[in-house]
Amino acid sequence: MRPVLSNLGFVMQIAGLFLILPIASAFYLNETETLISFFVTGFSFFVLGFVLNALSVRAEAGKAYAAIDYLNVFRVGYNFCLPVIINPQANYTDRKSP
Repeated sequence: MRPVLSNLGFVMQIAGLFLILPIASAFYLNETETLISFFVTGFSFFVLGFVLNALSVRAEAGKAYAAIDYLNVFRVGYNFCLPVIINPQANYTDRKSP
């Protein structure tokens, strides 16, 4: 189970890093509601991924662990909807002119 947690931590760190561009865009466009939800999601992904990666031991993974890791990647992708869950009233498609 530890190799799976280690790989999940690595995937979550990468997912947290991928949210830097949306955070910067929301900051530039002065979208404070969106910025808060993206920041909370990115920060939680990065911190939780770091903890999982640091506490787990890297080891050789077999086919069973590889299948679980494959499913965990989809689970992390599903968690990218957290900004919508945190702030459902925000309109993510309406762009305001600066």
